[in-house]
Amino acid sequence: MPPGGKIKEGESGIDCVIREFREETGLVLKNPKLRAIVTFYNKDRVLGDKKDSEDWLVEVYEANSYTGELKGESLKARPMWINDSDFKNREMHEGDRRLIDFLYYEEKEGVFEVLVKYNGIRLEKFEQRRVA
Repeated sequence: MPPGGKIKEGESGIDCVIREFREETGLVLKNPKLRAIVTFYNKDRVLGDKKDSEDWLVEVYEANSYTGELKGESLKARPMWINDSDFKNREMHEGDRRLIDFLYYEEKEGVFEVLVKYNGIRLEKFEQRRVA
């Protein structure tokens, strides 16, 4: 999954993911494809020291090839390689884990619309439907 970032005015989703990934990792993605459009409803959600974070609309892309060399740590990111076998043991928010499990470990093909809703720190709803 690509690192989090924000789209610039006039930029497409594909251009954004390529730019953000390059800025944060030093790698240039080749042929990323859209996998999911995810809406995170964050009412009453606690993220770090913030409560009632704004809602997010997130595009998730997948790419299987790249060029370049992984860069070192910066103020924005600490890029690293994680073995597939170790990835499931990483600490992450429950909604993120469900999304990764759904898209990659359940081997779902296509593009999906996903709804993730939290109530405080508890995942209240995770719904998905194939749209393409």
